Amino acid sequence: MIFPYTETHKAALRLSHSMDGPAVHEFLQKEEMSGLDSLDVFTSTWPRSRDEVAAQFSVEELGTGRLAGFTSLHRLSPHSRYVQGCLALPGGDAVAAEAAALTVNYAFAMWNIRKVHFWTVAEGLPGLAATPVTVLCEATLPEYVYDRGTLLDINIFAVYRDEWERHGVPYVTALLQESA
Repeated sequence: MIFPYTETHKAALRLSHSMDGPAVHEFLQKEEMSGLDSLDVFTSTWPRSRDEVAAQFSVEELGTGRLAGFTSLHRLSPHSRYVQGCLALPGGDAVAAEAAALTVNYAFAMWNIRKVHFWTVAEGLPGLAATPVTVLCEATLPEYVYDRGTLLDINIFAVYRDEWERHGVPYVTALLQESA
């Protein structure tokens, strides 16, 4: 059984009200978060409406209270057994890594899904690079997003439940023991 942890000693997922991609982008800009993808990218990869949202979290750096980013789980498909995730964690630090792991862990704990997939213009998922979990690139959609005058590819990455249960759950458990 996977427990839906929302906090380690560095990062906390704080449940947020549902927002579409442009609203998340605006919220993070108002908080003066740097290193974000453009509004065009958010509009293409984040939820298009609040009705698509299954769970969203602002990410707090514990100890400082600093807003470290935002994560989303949306487009939940109970029949096909997947949920789409998005990570706006521009810090690229341990807080971002732990928040990414907590988000994936939460998805598998809450729903009987077989995978969490992420659509991104990035070459990989740096937030999950610190975990021992294999993140698969399932597809690349060439020239999918028009971003500031350039067509960008979208990469679709996935984390599968069996892989998460084998390697992700022990990773999150170790993070929790560090904070005890």
